[in-house]
Amino acid sequence: MSYSQKHVDALCQALQVMQSGNSEDSPYAHSYIDELLSLIGSYKSGDMKPDEMFEQVMIGLVSFQQFLDMRLTLLERKQNPPVTW
Repeated sequence: MSYSQKHVDALCQALQVMQSGNSEDSPYAHSYIDELLSLIGSYKSGDMKPDEMFEQVMIGLVSFQQFLDMRLTLLERKQNPPVTW
């Protein structure tokens, strides 16, 4: 097993642990981690090149961050008084 393969396997293990801990409390994070694991699986099987995987991971990350930002903004606006920065 190569050095980088060990890191990929360690990342998968860490993601699986995180995913198992949030399946009920955070379905959105659970879904995103599932997407990451799928992308890594495609990379490990040779169906995806590293740069393709990185691109998809970054697109998913920015999308998830925007989703979280939108949710937080909505919650802040509902507070009385609304949260301002």
